[in-house]
Amino acid sequence: MRSTVAGLAVLCVLAAACGGATPDHRPASPTPTTPQAAVSSPPPCSDQVSRHGFTLVMLDYRFRPDCLTVSRAFGFRLSNRGSVRHNLTIAGTGLSVDVAPGDRATEAPLQRSDIDPGTYRFFCRFHRSRGMTGTIHVLAA
Repeated sequence: MRSTVAGLAVLCVLAAACGGATPDHRPASPTPTTPQAAVSSPPPCSDQVSRHGFTLVMLDYRFRPDCLTVSRAFGFRLSNRGSVRHNLTIAGTGLSVDVAPGDRATEAPLQRSDIDPGTYRFFCRFHRSRGMTGTIHVLAA
C-alpha cells in the first residue's frame, strides 16, 4: 500500500511539473519564459567574403565554390580545370563568359557589367541540366 501511495505521489508531482492539471482539474497555465536573444540567420554561403576579387573554378560539371559572397568593386578569375568547355552566366544580367578546357579568363569588376548588389543564381549554359549551378551574393563594395 505504501508503494502505491508513493507511486501516486510521484505521478502527481510529475504531472504538475509537466504542465498537467492543477488539483482543481483546470489545465495549468504556462509558466512565463525568459526572453531569449534573437538568433541571426547565418551569413549567405559562409563567413568568407571575398572583398578583393575571387576565382571561380569549373571542374567536373561543378563550380568551386558554388556559393560566393563578393564585392562588386573587384575583378575576378574563371578557371576551367575540366576537359570540356564551360561557361559562367549570371541569371538576370548580361554576363556570360565561355572558358575553354584548361584556360583561364580574367573579368572586370561586376559593377562594370552593371550588376547591382543582390543575390543571383549562376550557371554553365552548357551544363546547367547536369547541376552546374550556384549562387552569388554581390555586396556594394
